[in-house]
Amino acid sequence: MPSGNSGTPSYRSLPILPNVLAALNEARKKCKELSHRFVTPHILLALLELPDSEAAICFDQTRPGLAEEWRYLLRVYMERALKGDFGEFPDFLEFEWDHRRDSGLGLQLAWLDGQPAVDELYLLLGILENRGRSKTRRELEEYLGTEDFDQLRQITSERARARDLGSLLPPP
Repeated sequence: MPSGNSGTPSYRSLPILPNVLAALNEARKKCKELSHRFVTPHILLALLELPDSEAAICFDQTRPGLAEEWRYLLRVYMERALKGDFGEFPDFLEFEWDHRRDSGLGLQLAWLDGQPAVDELYLLLGILENRGRSKTRRELEEYLGTEDFDQLRQITSERARARDLGSLLPPP
């Protein structure tokens, strides 16, 4: 296993690529305006809706049309949550990306791979590798079945490690 990014003191200091961060912050802003807790499905939908989304490519390589299926399912879930179909949904709470279990794990994985930044693939890996209390991860694995879920994780991991994220950062 790589020893980590020796040029970066901590995974918490890794930047998220600007286009990814903008999409995540837009999703967070909508939740705040609606006074609706920001949860993992918001991250996953933001990643799948990015233009030329690498996350969507991973989903579709696992099963053709899977990205669009999940975009639909996530939108329906959010609409139902806003209507109160799941009971009272918790109010919005401020947070930092590195303090969330899902996105924080994505930052850690990028840092361990020696990446200078975090992209949508590492954030997706943070969701897929979050074996804790993530209902989203469990539901995705149940929906896909273990074999396809493992394939999605493998595809995402290989694509993430093959990218040169330094070339995607804006100049200093």
